[in-house]
Amino acid sequence: MATTKKATNGKTNGKAAKPAPAPRSDYKAGARVKVKRRTGVESKGIVTEVVQTLTGPFIYVNIGRKDEPNVIKARPVTVRGY
Repeated sequence: MATTKKATNGKTNGKAAKPAPAPRSDYKAGARVKVKRRTGVESKGIVTEVVQTLTGPFIYVNIGRKDEPNVIKARPVTVRGY
């Protein structure tokens, strides 16, 4: 005798799923952050500025040194503070 499958009506244990938090874009200049690069490597750096554009915010991060800066432009999704 086969068992029947019960309908769940889209509910799971009565708990609603929480939406993912939006990435931060309110970093101040001088904040220490980690940037996830395309290769998957995380680089530590310091925020130099945050620019708002029509397509959204960009965070400029110096992953080099003060005497040899290497500033990259990153989206807030790839940046996190530490």
